[in-house]
Amino acid sequence: MSNSFDIAVENVVVTAKFKHGLDLAALAKAFPQAQPMRKFPALTFKLKRPRVTLLVYASGKIVCTGARSEAEASSVIGEFVETMRRKGFVLPSDPEVRVENAVVSALLRTDVNAKEAVKRLATVYKATVYEPEGFPGVVVKLRDVEPSFLVFSTGKVVCVGSKTVKAAKEAVAALEEKLNELKG
Repeated sequence: MSNSFDIAVENVVVTAKFKHGLDLAALAKAFPQAQPMRKFPALTFKLKRPRVTLLVYASGKIVCTGARSEAEASSVIGEFVETMRRKGFVLPSDPEVRVENAVVSALLRTDVNAKEAVKRLATVYKATVYEPEGFPGVVVKLRDVEPSFLVFSTGKVVCVGSKTVKAAKEAVAALEEKLNELKG
């Protein structure tokens, strides 16, 4: 597969799960910057560097969103857990950390006519949605790759649903290969 596209990591979502619950009231006191969620029992922590958001649930689950890499998200969670320990929270074990989703965007640099490719994708692949009056791209789900794509007539592609950034890059390369097959 060729890499004739530029990739930008837009968002990596990582979860951490403790085997025990967390006391949200105590966390809110220990972390005054924490904001309670209105619709469900959780606290949000918005960090400026790196620019990520942590959602902390009473169940013991922590979600980190907005990171630019798996390592960045895991590091933020690790630092948060260590800060909780320094503030006196008893955490008998480290949480299980897992990447949930990696979102990347790419600008294809192929000689495919993007507008025509979008139309062809919509007709060739049954798992597509293309309504240009309502949305200027096509939603594509290829049979042989896990994530889904938003493909725009400008050549921009957004890939969602991969478990790693590497898998997302490989999926974009597979999509480009399919687009090149549709050229003729």
